[in-house]
Amino acid sequence: MNSITERWVQSCRYELLDRNTLTWNETHLRHVLHEYEQDYNSHRAHQAMKQAAPLRALPQPIADPDRIAPAST
Repeated sequence: MNSITERWVQSCRYELLDRNTLTWNETHLRHVLHEYEQDYNSHRAHQAMKQAAPLRALPQPIADPDRIAPAST
């Protein structure tokens, strides 16, 4: 569990706090962290989940060859 927490903190610091986000006080920081958490859990794609967001279901794989678009060359 520690490695998961460390990765989340690293992502939070890199994507939110290290990018010149100015926080005025603890209340503002909590609001900003809440907004980041919502984005992280509902919109952001995760590589470990085949580019799906945690709160969205994985898309069904396309098994029908007629639905697969040909690769452009």
